[in-house]
Amino acid sequence: MQNNFINNTISIIINRIKRFSECENKFKFSEVETITLGEILTEEFISEFTSFSNFDQMIEISKLKNKYISYSNLFISSTWNDFVNRVTQFDSWDDLIKTAIKQYIFQKHGNKIY
Repeated sequence: MQNNFINNTISIIINRIKRFSECENKFKFSEVETITLGEILTEEFISEFTSFSNFDQMIEISKLKNKYISYSNLFISSTWNDFVNRVTQFDSWDDLIKTAIKQYIFQKHGNKIY
C-alpha cells in the first residue's frame, strides 16, 4: 500500500515537473505543501550522483538553457535527457527525478533510499 502511494506521488510530481516553468519556480507537492525543484535536487543529491556541485552548475555546463524558451521545454527535450545520461549515474532525466523525489520523501520520514 505504501509503495502504491509513493509511486503515485512520484508520477504526479514528475508530471508537474514537466510543466514546471521559470516563472513559477515551484510546484505543488500535495494539497498542503509546495516545494521548489531546488528542494528536490539538493546540492548533496547533485554532488553525490553527478560531477557537479549543484543543479544550477549542471544546467550552466549543459549550455542548453538558452536554447529553450522555458525550463519545461528543456526538461522534456531529448537533448537534456541525453545530457543527463552522459553526465550522471542515471539513464534518463526521469530516473534522476524519481530517485531525487524518493530521497526527498523518505528524508522527510527519516529514511534515505535510492
